[in-house]
Amino acid sequence: MPRLQPAAAQHAAPLACAFAISLAPWAEASRCFQPGLTPISASNSPIATQTQIACSVGGITQANRFAVSFPGGPQSVSLVCADFGFANSGSALMATFQIYIDLDGGAPGSTPNDLMLIRSIPVLLPGVIPDPPSGSDCCYPNGSPGCDSPGCQFLICSADPFCCTTLWDALCAEAARVGCVGLCPDTPPPVYNATVPIAPPQVIPGNLTYVIVLDVPASTNGFAVAGGNPAGATAPTYLRADACNLTSFTSYADLGFPSANWTLTLFAQGVTCPGLCLGDLTGDGIVDGADLGILLGAWGTDDPCANLDGSGSVDGADLGILLGAWGPCAM
Repeated sequence: MPRLQPAAAQHAAPLACAFAISLAPWAEASRCFQPGLTPISASNSPIATQTQIACSVGGITQANRFAVSFPGGPQSVSLVCADFGFANSGSALMATFQIYIDLDGGAPGSTPNDLMLIRSIPVLLPGVIPDPPSGSDCCYPNGSPGCDSPGCQFLICSADPFCCTTLWDALCAEAARVGCVGLCPDTPPPVYNATVPIAPPQVIPGNLTYVIVLDVPASTNGFAVAGGNPAGATAPTYLRADACNLTSFTSYADLGFPSANWTLTLFAQGVTCPGLCLGDLTGDGIVDGADLGILLGAWGTDDPCANLDGSGSVDGADLGILLGAWGPCAM
């Protein structure tokens, strides 16, 4: 059975949802901040300094989805940029930064079909391991027991015999990068704060709960995970990982990690859109023919209120969203 375990139990089980490793802090000023933008965040500190929890097999992460939910205020907002923490000890991965509307306002995925995807942005997560790998094979999972540096191999296997008796995996390689000084090439800091421009901006109508998801594919040779910090957050971080039987978003607290969190800060500007729900362009609490008329009148423009999917142009995709939301707003 898959289970959650701390990093200290390095090779105790072939399948585990792991880790909560403290790594060296790395901080930088936000690239998102501009005068006139408002930061929106549940994080008590915006800088990621620690890796968090993910589903892994033998120290190699499987597909994981990290999520934070934001309750909407009375005014519509236009999301223009996001800062988030992550770490990736393997090769670079192409992840997806996603924006959903939560149709019932509860925990994401708490009811069937309660999340409606309105934006998906590809995000490259740089990794520590070059592709293809180069240099000493102690510095990356090499597919066999031991590695090509006798001194490094002795140091690592003295502490963790698994690396020499069974397999030199991602945990052994991470130990080598830290402990075998001068052997591995210079690598990026272990925990990053990444920036995702949201262009064109994504308008979120007032009073709607929206959910940000980082969808990270399975790694082949490392540990790719959301980054957080000890300061915690005022709202839960959720994890979904089918390989660990987490087939719906589950909070870190419910998984037994109450202090784990994903640092995520959105930057927004206010937009005056009247709707009480997505597609309610008149602000009367119902999506109907009047709203359809407004959308058709804005066809082909970049009207921020009628451009429901944030693509920059009012088109058939926005019409589909409006028709899918037809009827009274869920209050």
